[in-house]
Amino acid sequence: MFSYHASFSIRGEVVAILRRHEPDEHLLVDITAPGPVEEMALRGFVPRTSFSIRDAVQMEHFENQVSPGDIIEAEGAFWQTNYFLHGNSLVDTSFVISSFSVLERHPRSVVRIVPFLDVPPAGRVH
Repeated sequence: MFSYHASFSIRGEVVAILRRHEPDEHLLVDITAPGPVEEMALRGFVPRTSFSIRDAVQMEHFENQVSPGDIIEAEGAFWQTNYFLHGNSLVDTSFVISSFSVLERHPRSVVRIVPFLDVPPAGRVH
């Protein structure tokens, strides 16, 4: 099989971020991009693509700057090469992010622990 190389630019919502350690350490980033939603929904298709970040410094920067729900713009390259094992399937195309910017942050919920909220009222106070 021939090897092909091309570049990409995507703008979309980060759906998931997963750090993988095998076969080598990399970050998997799932991004959903806007598209012809009605047509895709009819076929049961979710417009989501998985991208990789392989540079250690960039992985840390991405994890510190981006959370699921954020809208980002990313650029990089992809290759179509021989098949390699990924989980229980074979993959022949790798999308590798080389740069990104955060366009919109998803409001993060703040979880506050209030231990006395669920305590029923007592007849006496200590």
